[in-house]
Amino acid sequence: MVFPNNLHKKITLAILAICLCVHSFAFTVIRETVKTVDSINIDIELMIPNRKAKFPVLFYVHGGGWDHGTAKVTPGPQNLSSASLLFDALGVVFVEVDYRCKNQNGDFDKALQDVLDVYAYAHKNAKRFKCDFNKVGFAGSSAGTPLSAIAAQKIAACKLYIGIYGKYDFITHNLGGYWPNHQTLEKYKIVTPDEKNRASAVMQIRENPPATLLIHGDADPTTGYKQSIAFADAIKEKGGMAKTLILQGVKHSFFFKANKSEEYIVSNKEIMEFLIKHFKLKNTDKEQVVRSLEMKD
Repeated sequence: MVFPNNLHKKITLAILAICLCVHSFAFTVIRETVKTVDSINIDIELMIPNRKAKFPVLFYVHGGGWDHGTAKVTPGPQNLSSASLLFDALGVVFVEVDYRCKNQNGDFDKALQDVLDVYAYAHKNAKRFKCDFNKVGFAGSSAGTPLSAIAAQKIAACKLYIGIYGKYDFITHNLGGYWPNHQTLEKYKIVTPDEKNRASAVMQIRENPPATLLIHGDADPTTGYKQSIAFADAIKEKGGMAKTLILQGVKHSFFFKANKSEEYIVSNKEIMEFLIKHFKLKNTDKEQVVRSLEMKD
């Protein structure tokens, strides 16, 4: 289902029931406009469990190479492919984050401000969105990882971070990966040493950093798995907890393949256990998640 980008505040779009034969996942989807800048809407989309409670909240920043969309319409908030499996069963609000990309004349600083503004909007509406902002996490994949990883370091309330085939260092040259190319770096204004420093999460790790899980394939030609290893090492040097899941023979974008590969299942189980541990979740339905992950399409 594709929703238009120009919806305004306080519109509840749907109550979705996703039936997976063995169980039903039920949650409410809300999409609203956070702000309008240069006639471009920056939206937020949330998946909220249908229960009377406050829930930990995970903000997800999508990838896509900072491409797509048009001059006046962003690619829009996008979800993690496993969100419907994980977040209702675990009891977590999932927030899809919108931001300006290259086609909207975006650059890294503008995009990061969009991410932070989406966070601030959710925080302002925490009661309505059933969010417990004592338990906040960030996640991102591919081009969303530089933005999400920096936001996780900037926001003191952030307890955990999940990065999937990410880019965390724009300065070091021996970490592999061809993305982003020079044209993209110029367009997104990551050219000067200062700009590269501002875009590198590895240079902005705070004291007491959030617990970190980094997932990467060792055959990824796009971002290079050494990015995740180096970022995890830097987190540990700051006294933080970091775990890497390096998948053998796996290339880029495996996490969003339609088929449930072994790597996809393993990664989601790792994410599930990570969320349970670091959000200190109780009364979760792990068996439900595992059955759904392992069920053949």
